[in-house]
Amino acid sequence: MTSKRNLFNWTIVTVAIILAPMILGVIFYSQLPMRIPNHFGVNNQPDRFINKNLALFGIPIIATLLQLVLVGAYQADAKRRSRPLRMSWVLFLITPIISTVIYLITLSFGLGNALDVRRIVTFVIAIFFIAMGNYFPTLTSEDHIAFKSKIGRKLGYAFVLAGLALLGSLFFNYVGSLLVMGIFIVYILGLVIHR
Repeated sequence: MTSKRNLFNWTIVTVAIILAPMILGVIFYSQLPMRIPNHFGVNNQPDRFINKNLALFGIPIIATLLQLVLVGAYQADAKRRSRPLRMSWVLFLITPIISTVIYLITLSFGLGNALDVRRIVTFVIAIFFIAMGNYFPTLTSEDHIAFKSKIGRKLGYAFVLAGLALLGSLFFNYVGSLLVMGIFIVYILGLVIHR
């Protein structure tokens, strides 16, 4: 992402990805109850509900605003760089993918379909961890003051291993995923404190 034109194109594409699921919301609007689940417990059962209109239209609008803030922050930061941030495409895809997954899970539960939310969310997080882990070793102090080659490599290994471990945890109950995330968080905190 080196030019304003590329940044503009990425913005249009990612905002379109965020807003596209609303078409399904409009199609199934009359079949949905007035309150739709938007949060799930570890037992995969909904434990919080929101208004149908907020779920169908609020989630994509809030995600769009978040994406525009992210693009604006990236553009402001890009002015001080001599080269683009190498993992920018990963950063730009986080909001569209997560908001789309949340939207489709919410819509599906609203229509009465039961999904294994923990496995879906864990899979998405694992893929992002692996993608980010592949880019951390390429970051330099120009990308962020905290990135030195040793820390970048350690973060890269940690994210890739955590992603792979999360994928492995899909074959077990939720305790496995929580354990992997707990170990990962402790390791990252240790890196930050002792760098």
